[in-house]
Amino acid sequence: MNSLDLRAAVLAVLQAVTLACSVKVAGDGSDGDGVTSEQGCNSEWEYNLRASSLMTAEAVDLVAVAGTSAKFSVALTAEGRLLAPLGSAVFEPVEQPASGTLRAVAMGATECPELQPCADPVALAVGDGGAALRSVDGGKTWTAIDLGTTADLRAAMLATVRLPGEVRQFMGVIVGDGVLLRSDDAGATWVPVALAPELSGSFRAVEAGWTRIVAVGDGGLAIASTDAGATWTKLDSGTTADLRRLVLEQDRVFAATEAGEVVVEGEDLAFKTVVPSAPAIDVGLVDTIGRVALFADDRVGPWPEDSPLAPSVALPSTPRALSRGGHELLVGDDGLIAEVFVEEQGAASRTGSAGRSSSRGRRGRPR
Repeated sequence: MNSLDLRAAVLAVLQAVTLACSVKVAGDGSDGDGVTSEQGCNSEWEYNLRASSLMTAEAVDLVAVAGTSAKFSVALTAEGRLLAPLGSAVFEPVEQPASGTLRAVAMGATECPELQPCADPVALAVGDGGAALRSVDGGKTWTAIDLGTTADLRAAMLATVRLPGEVRQFMGVIVGDGVLLRSDDAGATWVPVALAPELSGSFRAVEAGWTRIVAVGDGGLAIASTDAGATWTKLDSGTTADLRRLVLEQDRVFAATEAGEVVVEGEDLAFKTVVPSAPAIDVGLVDTIGRVALFADDRVGPWPEDSPLAPSVALPSTPRALSRGGHELLVGDDGLIAEVFVEEQGAASRTGSAGRSSSRGRRGRPR
């Protein structure tokens, strides 16, 4: 048995394993101060959260992932190498131009024209010294692009945003150390956005919601745009902690700090900080149950932790990032990459996306 076959056998054993459900959990901060409580085993959960392991050609540490489907996905190693499923479901190295160390990836798809084939998704990879690569075939091939900056770049997003008058625009934003750039041509060209001093700093994450884009960074920095990134206003995050990860559920902000706390924007637009039972590494969204988080005790689970919708799922190694772009993946140490999905309680365990009985496409909003 070669190393790839052995790795496949090990991953098969690890697929869809669930964590014992007696853990200390924290609320989402909407009522109280996020005090932890005990979550006992509960046969009344509505769903089972699953993490179905995928194959990688190398057991390397993975730090970022983005994808719009099983066919179009890309993962990033800690050394800045790109992996993608090229001719099979196995994530393997792709050819990439020489650049500074890459730190983040993003992927998005334009809306399909009526009665015409859909274009392949566009992908970005950004990193140190202004490094930037672009793919127009969903991460299979890459070319270098010149952004006109040598700043270290930390995050990117590609998404369709809603503008006033029911206008929808596919656009992109890249952020980094003291820089924010935007594109309105699917990432082909980029222009810097001039920010007032109080709006600028070291940005670490950027995401789009329904009607606004939010970027966050060091010292509790948070800014928002409602005009596709042309102008920005400051948000009062209520913290001076360094904000490292970000997700918007509709337009509501959830951000993970360097220390593993979660900064939550309430429906009253006020922010408060919630301390989880274990440090939160990333926050994201999964169809049906909505918000999820990765935790430093090697699990993925619903957010808030006391959600009655589903129990947490144990992972074989420490997770590092949840995907953006619509296809729900997580990555982590030792080649960990898994598809995250939901089954209705009582449904038979499945691997992959075919034949699931879960209610795909609905977004739950646990309070």
